[in-house]
Amino acid sequence: MLHRLALVATLVACPGALWCQSTPGMALTVLQETRLAQQAVTSQEPGAALQHVRQAKSMIAEIRKSAPSSSEPLLVPISAEVETTTTYTPVKPAKNGDITAARMKKRTSIREVEGDVTTDRLDVTQASAHLDTAEAALERSDFVAAGSALAAVNNDVVRTKTTGDLPLLKVRENLELARARIMEDNVKAAATPLRAAAEGVAAFHGSEPAIRSGQLETMRTEFETASREAFHGHAVEIDRLNLWIKEVNDLQRKIYGVQ
Repeated sequence: MLHRLALVATLVACPGALWCQSTPGMALTVLQETRLAQQAVTSQEPGAALQHVRQAKSMIAEIRKSAPSSSEPLLVPISAEVETTTTYTPVKPAKNGDITAARMKKRTSIREVEGDVTTDRLDVTQASAHLDTAEAALERSDFVAAGSALAAVNNDVVRTKTTGDLPLLKVRENLELARARIMEDNVKAAATPLRAAAEGVAAFHGSEPAIRSGQLETMRTEFETASREAFHGHAVEIDRLNLWIKEVNDLQRKIYGVQ
């Protein structure tokens, strides 16, 4: 029997989070400094406005240094909303129709994860040009032009939406299910989700052939080997599973900008 579970999650790059030290956090800082500059322009405080504009430009320079590619336009993810539907199989529901972890059969795995990923990205290339314009306007005390240029930075946030199969989420959820089975000392039950994780890697590799093909092939082979070993009662180490989950999260961050 199949069971579908819907989930909506909002993932936001926010100040204080550890990974905000990376480009998403810096892109948010650009927007925050721009808003502060706008407020200073409204209050006709050119010194403060210039300071915030230059802080934003400094952050853009740091983003360019850490960007893996020099291609333009440079788009940096700042937030994402993920809405998914996960299909489990096989699952035995309770008499009242409830589905719980205890009702999942020994060979349960996540067959597929489908959903929508809506991502907001800052067009750093455009934002940089608008900040240059704002700085020049402030230096000649043209508050109207400065205000217009700063307002334009807010429109440099580009929203994109991806709909369909999400094989990386399938991989991660199957790895997490396998980890739970092993921690429950139910090693053989981890074989099926590990095999499903390998299938998810293959599906992702097919849709994104240019992304780390060697690493993906290694992951797929390791998952298949771990699945065979689990079937014979030999558990993969939890630390190894945690490392795999981290690698999948890193790939997902590279694709969508969020984990």
